[in-house]
Amino acid sequence: MDKVDRKYFWRDKVWLREKYSIEGLSCAQVGVLAGCDPKTIYNWLLKFKIHIRTKGEAIDLKCGKSKEAVPSLDILTESDEEREDREILELSVKESKGELSPRERIEYLNRRDKREGELKESRAKIREVEEAKIKARHDKQEDQELLQLRLRNELGMLTYEELEDYWERKKAREKQLRDEETQKRHGLQIEEQAKLKAALKKESSRLLGTAKEQMDAWQLLSDDLSGYKK
Repeated sequence: MDKVDRKYFWRDKVWLREKYSIEGLSCAQVGVLAGCDPKTIYNWLLKFKIHIRTKGEAIDLKCGKSKEAVPSLDILTESDEEREDREILELSVKESKGELSPRERIEYLNRRDKREGELKESRAKIREVEEAKIKARHDKQEDQELLQLRLRNELGMLTYEELEDYWERKKAREKQLRDEETQKRHGLQIEEQAKLKAALKKESSRLLGTAKEQMDAWQLLSDDLSGYKK
């Protein structure tokens, strides 16, 4: 499920039909690819008059009985997230028709807002991974070009301008690597500090609990001695 680079590609009928009808993805899965809400996908399916699977057809698709699409491995069983997305879509349709009671509408809005937050976090992670891949490819290409320039420099094949450009790029790359190493060490330090704080908090709670138990024991002993004296 590779992401398409252009914006608003869910408005492309061919692309949307390919993902939903041919590949058999759910509205939630298409929404993750498109970077938008599953309800947006649902509305564009209606606009393009693309057949929307019924509950029975969706079950047949997951079981491999549907001829309309070949299910991928990740949709053979409905996950909790997929079931939540499907139920929210069904509730959104009922809400648009005014079929929900006030209590049901509040529950629907809460579930929708919670799911939107989860999808936003998921899309942020996907963007982070994609950006890391792009950066890795760029760094690899830069290292290869610097290696070629270094070899040409050793053979005395660089002009003055090329040599100057090579040294500037080499310094920039070395600084980038130092900064990344510093950030990595800083991140490890923060992680170690967090672990240490958690351990100290746990030990403090244990000591406080032990001290309270001792105070309670002394109080009971004191009460017993007072009763004995009387």
